[in-house]
Formats: sequence, structure tokens, C-alpha cells
Amino acid sequence: MPKVSVIIPVYNVEKYLKQCLDSVVNQTLQDIEIICVNDGSTDNSLEILKEYAEKDSRLRIINLRNSGVSVARNIGIFAALADFIMFVDADDSIETTTCEYSLNRIIETKTDICCFGVNEKCGNVVSSRGWEAYYLQFDNEPELVDLEAKKVFVVNVYGKLIRKSFLIDKNILFAHGIKTGEDSIFNLSCLIEGATYSILNKFLYNYNISRVGSASNNLKNALKNDIEGYEYFLASNCFKNSSDEMKIIVLEKFIGQMQYYYSRTVKYKLLYISQILKFNFYLDRNIPKQLLNDVSNIKFIRLSHFIQSIFSIRNEDSHKVVRFLGLKLKFKRKRKNV
Repeated sequence: MPKVSVIIPVYNVEKYLKQCLDSVVNQTLQDIEIICVNDGSTDNSLEILKEYAEKDSRLRIINLRNSGVSVARNIGIFAALADFIMFVDADDSIETTTCEYSLNRIIETKTDICCFGVNEKCGNVVSSRGWEAYYLQFDNEPELVDLEAKKVFVVNVYGKLIRKSFLIDKNILFAHGIKTGEDSIFNLSCLIEGATYSILNKFLYNYNISRVGSASNNLKNALKNDIEGYEYFLASNCFKNSSDEMKIIVLEKFIGQMQYYYSRTVKYKLLYISQILKFNFYLDRNIPKQLLNDVSNIKFIRLSHFIQSIFSIRNEDSHKVVRFLGLKLKFKRKRKNV
């Protein structure tokens, strides 16, 4: 029986797949299984999988018609034989000690989820996520993995080892039918359902942020797709039956992601504003006003915020400064005759 099941959804990633598979088959923990769910690839990905499967009996291939990453991951969960599972995207890679170190940590702490650090790779440049560093220092103090620390690690599904029985007992799967945001919804479901967390102060996952064609790099539709996912989750029983504290965390996470997208674009600023305002109206119709008032970043999605960001006038020394759609215009003020 394998100790860790590594689940890899595969769809048209022939350029990156060998590097990913090499990083997994060469783990220092040998007692693993590698479940590759081929999601209807039309490139050479399936042939690469077959090549590796012939050399390594631990690698299993499951073929699907193209159904999306959520369906592929869910099938991987049900197919997994190990007590612990790890999700790896086929265009990413992991360090050779990832399975060994994370398994030791989750067994030692008897937790449901072990979180570890992520390196971001853009071309030949690799950098560790600085925003994780503060919380990763609690490696040896699981009792200090408080709610604030947990909130840091609920964005992505990678960078984690997860106890399978927790997912099965709580009936947590990836939402299908949405285009993006499935990672956040999955992780927030785990948080709401009371998962226990441990932290491993090592950067063991290598995330490729420069892949052309990945869903997260399609900025034009990224926010619209994410909002569809947010509304899907806000209508779910998991959210509706959660405490007000958890509801606030969810809303703050969703709005925080909107702020991130909004800060990354100039070209789609106006498009994003219209989409964010629609989500603002959705919240006003479906979430109690008193709860929304307690959401720390709620002002970001309000109409008044965007009016100020689109157009403002103020005085600076001897000039009147007009800002419009990011442009700054300065006009010399006329002095009043006394």
C-alpha cells in the first residue's frame, strides 16, 4: 500500500510534463503512487505518460474525455489508495524530498493538512513567496497555526499534503462546472469543515507562473470566471451553514482576490470595475448588511470607491490636480485678488 498518492491532472502539457514527472518519480520517499488523469489531451501528453508508465509501475494513467481539472482531481481522489494525497499541476514540479518531509510532518502533528512553501518560477528566475515566510516560521509550533496563518494558505491546492479520510468524511470535492477559483473553494471548504493544519518551513513546490495558455494567465476573463465561482460557493450549503466568522473570512478572501486582479491590469480596468460592481450588487441582495459591514475590505467593491478612483479633483500647492482613469493632469490655480 502506498503512503502518498500524487494526483496529476494532465491536459495538453507536453512541453512541461517530463520535468513534472521526473520530479515525482525521483522522490526520496519511494512508497508512493502517481495517478495521472489524462483529461482528453490532444497533444503528445498521453504518449509521454505511457513512456513513463512503462518504466515505473507506480504510475497509473486514467483517461477521460475532456471534463476539466475539477473532475480530473475528483477522480484522482477516489482512485487514490494511500492515506494521504498531494495535488501537483502537470506544468509544475516538486522537490525530491517533498513527499518524505510533508508525510513525516503530517504524521508527527496528527493533522489533516500539511502546508509547505511554494517557489514561483518565471522563465529562469525562481523566487520564494515572501508572503508565506512569516507563517512558515511556525514549523515546530503547531499550536500557533492560528486562523490568521490558515487564511494565508487557502488560496491554492498545491503546496499541501492532505489526509484523504478528512475529505471523504466531510464530502469535500472540487466544484465542477466553474472555470476558475476551484482551488480557493476547495480550501475554504476544508477550513469551514474544521480541518487541522500543520506547517512545514520548507519551500518544496515549484509553481510555473509563465505558462502560456494557463487559466490564471488569461486576464481578460480571469475575474469574470472567478466571480462565477464565488457566487457558486456563496449559494452552497457549506457557506450558508458556516459561522459568521467563517463567512467573513470567505468574503474577505474573494474580495482580496479581486483586488489582486484589479492591481494587475490597466487594459481591462473598466471591464473589471463593471464586473466587481455586479458582484457588489449580488452581495447586497444575498448577504445580510450587518455581516457585510464587518468585512474589512468591503469598501473596495463599493461604487463610491470606483468613482474616486476614476475621477477626483484636489488641490496641491499652487495647482489643481485632476485624476481620470489613471491619468494625472495638473492645472495652475488662479490666485484670488485680495
